[in-house]
Amino acid sequence: MSRTVSREVSMTTLFEGWLDDVPQVRINGLTSDAARIETGNAWVVRGRVDASDAARAKAAGAAIVIHDSSADMPESGIPSLAVADLENRVSELAARFFLHPASGLKIAGVAGPAGTASAVHYLAQSWQRVNGAAGLVGEAGHGPFKMLQADSAAISDPLALQASLSDCLESGAGMVALEALPQLLERGWLDEIAFDVAVFTGQAGSRAVPREEPASQRLFTECRPQFAVVDHDDAEGKTLTRLVDPATQVLTYGTNGATELQGSILGMDSTGMNLSIASPWGGGDVRTGLLGRRNLSNLLAAAGALALMGMPWDKVMHQIEIMSAVPGRMNCLAGERGQPAAVIDGARTAEELEEVLLTLRSHLHGRLACVLASGAEQQAEMVELAESLADRVFTATPARRREAIRLALSENGPGDIVLIAGMGLGDWQRNGEAAVRDLLEEAA
Repeated sequence: MSRTVSREVSMTTLFEGWLDDVPQVRINGLTSDAARIETGNAWVVRGRVDASDAARAKAAGAAIVIHDSSADMPESGIPSLAVADLENRVSELAARFFLHPASGLKIAGVAGPAGTASAVHYLAQSWQRVNGAAGLVGEAGHGPFKMLQADSAAISDPLALQASLSDCLESGAGMVALEALPQLLERGWLDEIAFDVAVFTGQAGSRAVPREEPASQRLFTECRPQFAVVDHDDAEGKTLTRLVDPATQVLTYGTNGATELQGSILGMDSTGMNLSIASPWGGGDVRTGLLGRRNLSNLLAAAGALALMGMPWDKVMHQIEIMSAVPGRMNCLAGERGQPAAVIDGARTAEELEEVLLTLRSHLHGRLACVLASGAEQQAEMVELAESLADRVFTATPARRREAIRLALSENGPGDIVLIAGMGLGDWQRNGEAAVRDLLEEAA
């Protein structure tokens, strides 16, 4: 869907240069969902519809129906406009309606088989802290960073994507971190966006499934960003560097080999990592509360993009130090002195759980406990896996989760890690971190 805005646009203006003979209608919004039409909206038909959809659109006050010229449309009694090859033009249509919001923003696109959600989150939160306002578009949500809408609208509908960028611009955001997912690149939904920097995050040490078709290459070869930040620990990244347009300035990063931006782990414990960073802008040692070698790579990706977008390097280094994890992804809550570290991760499959447990073992200086409250269909496999990698496993139904966490925290101490796996639904998904913090305070 897309939002309704306070401005109005004439169809003549919207289709200028495309079509000459258009209905003399003014619209105040675009939506492809007949159930979400508001009075004065244009209904942009992007799939099969029937008479009930048309009746719903008319009753809701749709001002016009925009459809593909080859579509078989039911009679609606609403003015209509047939557009040839509409699906391939709908992204530009939305950009026109919202006055090309990307042109007023710095846009950092992140693509790759792994780490994209973390990298965009690190970019957005850092920009928010240093420059006052940022936006994010990705699987975790979309819109101004401080007011993220936790749904997938902007990555499943090109109208909503442009609407979200417009929301970010109107909120005062100066930069949007955008997760350039394969479906967005393949469908051409990012063609109307001029990227200031494109970031490639590889899959080394991640839970990603290798893809045969590197759709992420399109961000670097067809979108032609001003800068490219490329992971050279990944073979695909090295190949990508050779394919980038000569006009694009490339910065390579990695944890081994000769790269311009390099990072290494000096030490790991239950509450974070000590890192050494070297870059064209400077270097030094820094402490981060993030966990896992994969996060070192994600931090380097974000650091390179932030520096290329103009953030002073001393501020970039400070952002590495204070970076927060993506909610529900290896989110470490350090307890008081004498307490274990509690780590929240949304692992819902045995494969995801295995990666998290192995990562935590690399940080371990004590015992590793795991609290599981997964669905019944996954429980047996996940419990078996957890028992093979953790020192103690606590299982519970979602309703008894707090009691299991309380027990696990009470039985462990300094240097130990308590993993709470599986985010769950409803209140726990929204308030799980706060609940764990409360339990840590209770146990202090």
